[in-house]
Amino acid sequence: MPIRLYGIRRSLASNFSQSATGDIEAIGVLNGCDRDMSNLFSQKLALVTLPGNPAAVSLLRKPFIRDFASEECSNLIKSWLSICVLRHSKCTISSPVISPLPTRVIRVGYQDGPEPVLYKPPSGSKSAYIALSYCWGRRKNILLTKEMSELPNSSAKFPMSLLLQTLRGAVQIARNLGFEYIWIDSLCIIQEGDDTEDLRREHIKMHELYGNATLTIAAAADRMNPEDQSDCVIGYDLEAGSSGTANVVFESNKQGNERINEPLNTRGWTFQECVLSPRTIVFYKDQIGWDCASIIINSNGPLNPLVNHHKDSPGRISDYLVSHETTRTRVVSENEACMEYWRKSVEFYSLRNISYNGDKLRAISGCAQWIKSKTSDGYLAGLWASDLRTQIFWYTEGPSSRQVLYRAPSWSWASVDWKIKFWLPDQIINTDPVNDRVGSKKFPRISLEPKNVRMIYSTPSNECGDILKGSLSIEGVLKPWRLGEGKFVATKKSMSDTRIFFDEDIDEILFWLHARDLKYFLFFPSPESSSRYFALILKRVDVTFRRVGMAGCSVEAYKLYTELDINVPQLVVIE
Repeated sequence: MPIRLYGIRRSLASNFSQSATGDIEAIGVLNGCDRDMSNLFSQKLALVTLPGNPAAVSLLRKPFIRDFASEECSNLIKSWLSICVLRHSKCTISSPVISPLPTRVIRVGYQDGPEPVLYKPPSGSKSAYIALSYCWGRRKNILLTKEMSELPNSSAKFPMSLLLQTLRGAVQIARNLGFEYIWIDSLCIIQEGDDTEDLRREHIKMHELYGNATLTIAAAADRMNPEDQSDCVIGYDLEAGSSGTANVVFESNKQGNERINEPLNTRGWTFQECVLSPRTIVFYKDQIGWDCASIIINSNGPLNPLVNHHKDSPGRISDYLVSHETTRTRVVSENEACMEYWRKSVEFYSLRNISYNGDKLRAISGCAQWIKSKTSDGYLAGLWASDLRTQIFWYTEGPSSRQVLYRAPSWSWASVDWKIKFWLPDQIINTDPVNDRVGSKKFPRISLEPKNVRMIYSTPSNECGDILKGSLSIEGVLKPWRLGEGKFVATKKSMSDTRIFFDEDIDEILFWLHARDLKYFLFFPSPESSSRYFALILKRVDVTFRRVGMAGCSVEAYKLYTELDINVPQLVVIE
C-alpha cells in the first residue's frame, strides 16, 4: 500500500487556487488513496512554532505544553481566566467569580510553604475557589475521616507527599494561579462507612459545589502530566525570501475516540461535574483545554480546536437553556427546555460507568437539584412529574440487567444498567388523526397522568436522594398475554407492526421461548389522537406489578391484541 504526503492548507477556501509560500498548516500522511480525514489510516503531521519565531507569522499553532506545573502553563490558564472574567459577559452574568464557600475546603498554602490543610469557613463566607473533577482510580489516597473533620480549624493536614499525583498536581496549579482554596470531594466530604449522613448532606449540594466554583480543574487522563512527544524541527520558508523553523507534531485521527475513552469521560460522577461547572480547564494526556460558555480552545492554538469529545452530550446545563431560546421555531417554556435537557442528559449519562450500585441516582442528583431549583417540579426516582407521560416510556439499547440491591422502582430507568433511550411521541406517532371507533365499539380515552405516586426516601426532606421504595398508580387497559397460548396469540401481522423492548435479557428469553411465561400489557393511547398505542409490559408480583419492558404498536395491532373487546381501563400499581 503506498504512503502519500499532501499539504493541509490554512484556508480551506483556497484549496482550488495555487499554493503560496507559508500556506501549509500541516502535512497529511496517507496510507492508501483516500484523503478523507475520517479514515483512520489518514494521519496528520501538524506544524507548530513559538511566538517570536519568524514562522509564527504564518503558523498560528503553538507547541504542546510539556509541563503542566510550569510557569508557561500557569500563565496560559491565567490569561484564559482573565479574558473570561473581564470580557465574557455571558459567563460573568451566570457565574460570579466570588461565591459562597462550601462546608469544607482545602487551604492550599503557598509554594514550598505549609502543607494543605482542611478549612471550615464560617457560615456565609464568600471567596473564589477551584473545584476538582477527577477519577478516583484504584490507588489508595488520603480520605477525610470524621475524626479529622472534628479537629480545630486548619489542624487537619494533607501532606503533599501522601496525595495522589492528580490531587497533588491540582493543589500545585491552584497555588500557581493564586487561589487560596480548592474543593476536592475525597478530602472535603467524610466518606461512606465513616459518616454516611455527611455524604448525603453534601451530595445534595453538588449543583452548588461545582456551579459556584470560579474554575473547575478536570483531569481527563489518569495523570496530570503530559506524555512526552519528541519534536522534529524543519525549516519553514516564508514569502519575500525569509524563513523560520517549525516543529512537526504527529496527530492521529483516532484522537477524538481516545479522548472519549479517557477516564474522566467514562465515569458517571464526572458528567454532572462537567455540565454544572461554569468554567473548566481540561488536562488531557497531551495538552490542556479551556471550556466556558463563550469559547472552547486548547493550548496549541485556535486552528486546532478541541476535539468534540462530548459529541452527544447536551453540554453545560445553563448554556443549553440560553442557546435554545434563540434557535427554536416555537415558544418553549423554561420547564419544557429543562425536561428536554434532562432526557438528553439521562441518555448520555447512562453510557457511563458507576462503581457502586447505589450511585446511579446520586451521581446525577446535582443536575436534578439544579432543574428543581428552576422548575419546582416533582422529582420521582429520575423522572419528572410534569413530563412523566414521556419519561415513563424509556427502553434499553442492548443487553441489560437489574441490580439485586434495590435503588429505584422498576418503572424508573435508574433500576437498570445499560444505555437508556426515551421513546418520544414524534418517533413513533403518526399525527394524522384516525377514527377511534371499531364498528360500534369505542376505544377508551385514558389520561397518562399518574393517579398516585408514593415515594419513601432515606432522607424524607430530599427527594433527589436515596430511595427506599416507590410505587406508581396509573390507569390503562390491562391485557394478560402468553405467546402462542389462548386467545392472545401473536400473529405475523400484529408482531410486524409492533416494537417490543424488554428491560432485562432474561425476561425477553422467557417471553419468546416459553409459552407459559405470562406477561401483562398495560395499553395507553398516544398522548395525542393518532395511530399509535403505547404499552408497559408488566409482571404480576402479588397484588402489584413490576415493569419488565415497553412496547409501541399501531391501532390495528392493538385491535388484534385486545380482540376487539370493550376495553375497560383499570388502575394498576407498579413498584
